Amino acid sequence: MIHFVDLPFAKTPLRLAAVEFHEKPLRAKQTRLVGRSVLQPDLDLNKFNFKAVIDWIEIVVQLGKVTQFQYVQRKIEDELGQKCFIKAIGAGAGNTAHMFSIRLQEPKSVAFVLEVERLLDVSFGIAAPTTINAVEISVDAYPKVPSDRARGHLLGVMQRTIFSREDLYTNQIARPRLAWDNSSPKYIQPHRMHAYNERHYTAPKLDATMYLGAEADDVMLRLMDKIIDTQNKAIGTAVALEPEKQRVRIEVTLQGSGLKRIGVATLADMKAMSFTRLQGEFFTFRLFTTPPRNQMLSQTKSGARYEDKINREIFLKAGVAGLLFKDHVRKGWRETAKPLALLNLRNRGRRLKVLPEGVTVADQLIAYADLNERVTRALRDLENRERRALKSSGI
Repeated sequence: MIHFVDLPFAKTPLRLAAVEFHEKPLRAKQTRLVGRSVLQPDLDLNKFNFKAVIDWIEIVVQLGKVTQFQYVQRKIEDELGQKCFIKAIGAGAGNTAHMFSIRLQEPKSVAFVLEVERLLDVSFGIAAPTTINAVEISVDAYPKVPSDRARGHLLGVMQRTIFSREDLYTNQIARPRLAWDNSSPKYIQPHRMHAYNERHYTAPKLDATMYLGAEADDVMLRLMDKIIDTQNKAIGTAVALEPEKQRVRIEVTLQGSGLKRIGVATLADMKAMSFTRLQGEFFTFRLFTTPPRNQMLSQTKSGARYEDKINREIFLKAGVAGLLFKDHVRKGWRETAKPLALLNLRNRGRRLKVLPEGVTVADQLIAYADLNERVTRALRDLENRERRALKSSGI
């Protein structure tokens, strides 16, 4: 069975030629997957080159003497040629401070950031270990033959298979959403009362940025078709990228507990950081599995048939993010109904202390192994580049 999924745009009624998802039988031994089929995208990942980069890093330095931010900025830019954004923390008289946050855009390497720290130590003195406030790491996928269609198909698949372990649904502003131009974000999931109606879900748009998590969260993911650079939203300017530089991008912004999960608190911790660990923690893609069509037709419980059909349609339209929202709503309904259900069971002579949880949509997902492996390789390459830079610097 082949499912054709249209890939819409936000700024035009045009649609990209459909990407195909094929139902293929699984050879699985796990009870939850026995007899199921996987919805496998018809996508040749060999046609892409994957590369991971540190997009930016924000450090906090505590200097041995007070100064103004422009002197720190000038020192970094003049001597190391690195543009940076600096903010004084706890500024006093004359806008001077001991502590500054410094954001370095597209740093050459962690070794280079350590060189920035060493320069500030020589110039102003470093009074405490430099800490990491936030970092953004991206994985880019470049078509080997530049193609709008190739990027669109990969992005459409990524938008539907990205999986997040974060709580995206308790906080409204953290929910998966789409943003383009200066319009208000469009949420992928509907009102909870329509959670079982696939028509009320929003399909991701190829020319929109997809967000998972709020901007203030400790972990936030973004997916996009990156065809412009050095964008200035305030004045509406941007630089169009050349075709060979256009790529599909997924990026994660980490701060607070997100950094703790990968063992990073100080700049020194970055020297031993495992970049490949990011794949399992944040850059994770999963595929949906469904009972074979003949099994669905033979099921005696109409509710089970309906559930499987809805899950499949939600996945094809809104992806894993849509399915996890449906799970979230289902869990809320169960929590609300649980006391009455237990009371009803006790009145009928049954003594269950808890209700069985049942099978969730998350139980029916499997790793998108091919895509996960490509991301892992890109992160391993980044890790190797960082190790070589550190070795060359002697830091």
